[in-house]
Amino acid sequence: MDMPVACHLSNRTACFYPKLAFHADNGTAECAAAGRYTGKIWMMKAVNSKYNHVPTWQTATTAMQFNSYPAAFSAVCWYTGKSLFEQLGGSTPVGLLQTSVGGSPIEYWLPPEAKSTRPIVNVNACERDVPQCDSQYNDSFFFTDIVEQFTPYTIGSLVWDQAERDVKCPVATAAYACMQRLLIQTWRRASRSRSAPSGDRLSDSFPPGAQQVHSHAALAPAAALAAHVLPRAVRHRTELSPVSTVCCC
Repeated sequence: MDMPVACHLSNRTACFYPKLAFHADNGTAECAAAGRYTGKIWMMKAVNSKYNHVPTWQTATTAMQFNSYPAAFSAVCWYTGKSLFEQLGGSTPVGLLQTSVGGSPIEYWLPPEAKSTRPIVNVNACERDVPQCDSQYNDSFFFTDIVEQFTPYTIGSLVWDQAERDVKCPVATAAYACMQRLLIQTWRRASRSRSAPSGDRLSDSFPPGAQQVHSHAALAPAAALAAHVLPRAVRHRTELSPVSTVCCC
């Protein structure tokens, strides 16, 4: 999810070293044409602690700088949001929220309310993460430190591009499907999105799109992810009118 649309480094030579500057194919051309979405697609990026940086909305621009979007914004999120904007007829403003930390496990993104009623740290309804496979932080850390900045907004859909870290942890891999479902359900409640009629069933009102990245496997095209999540996001645009909001993690 962290890979930006274009290389926006001041030292353009570094753009040719993949380990220093990942970026999407044709990203420079994409940014050059982004002016047509100014005032129509808005982006907010939170990849740092809410105590160190307060993110703000920025609209699409053709600038190629470290703090301009979509150049420095998630490629997966931008292309998904742009496709959603077009499918909505090009008249409904779209808001894109990026919150991502490379190489982080799903446990860090589960909100505290997803945890078991037992007063044990790093235990949720799907998994007992004790001892932790990834012990840099306690579980739920990124939700409370980063994602909570977005909870005032009603989220229309979620793009989840993750799993390269959990595949290295056998216990997490076995419980991953359960935790992914738990994350969707709890994020829907946190963002005040409409609940599913049956309570447990995943609702089209919060359509999730998941692109699982296992280790160094080749990435699927962003268009394939958009094809999964966008039809349902478009179908339920009325509940989000006049703005449709997508969260990308």
